[in-house]
Amino acid sequence: MFRLDQVARTAADLLAASVEDGDILGVAWGTTTSAIAAHLRPRELHGVTVIGLNGGANHQTTGLPYVGSILHRFAEAFNGQEQLLALPAFFDNPDTRDAMWREQSTRHILSVRDNCGIALFGVGGLNSELQSHVYASNYLSERDQRELREMGVVGDICTVMLREDGSFRDIPLNGRATGMTPKELQRVPAASAW
Repeated sequence: MFRLDQVARTAADLLAASVEDGDILGVAWGTTTSAIAAHLRPRELHGVTVIGLNGGANHQTTGLPYVGSILHRFAEAFNGQEQLLALPAFFDNPDTRDAMWREQSTRHILSVRDNCGIALFGVGGLNSELQSHVYASNYLSERDQRELREMGVVGDICTVMLREDGSFRDIPLNGRATGMTPKELQRVPAASAW
């Protein structure tokens, strides 16, 4: 936990120095970003939008209190407004996600997300010492986790699963995920993994 606290303090300082008036800051929920939020020092900025980079609901909870509290702390620190991606972290069926992506309200929030100038996310490890929230909080079944290990998955960013070599496209669970993919994150001018 000491290491997490050190990383969170450093990341909070770097982020605070980076966010400017009118910025769209994308934040993926998780253990690390929650710790970073706890160390943010308020700045009097204007027109900042904090957008969720991934949905937060799972089969047992809406996830909104957890995700919302993280985004709210970032928005409060930068005198901004938060916009939740009020969707599950993983849909049950890729066709459902595709249909939801066609909905006007979802397209709007995805457009805001696609225009973020800063993206902040943690790197979750499937077998890490400090359990990532996505693996420890009912987002994936034991079967899902077993299948991910069999496919060589080592972790995730924004709830998009990755292998050690960075490949992600042919992992079936990613067809149901709501987070920004590594390819989408590459388009963000300032994307930071912690």
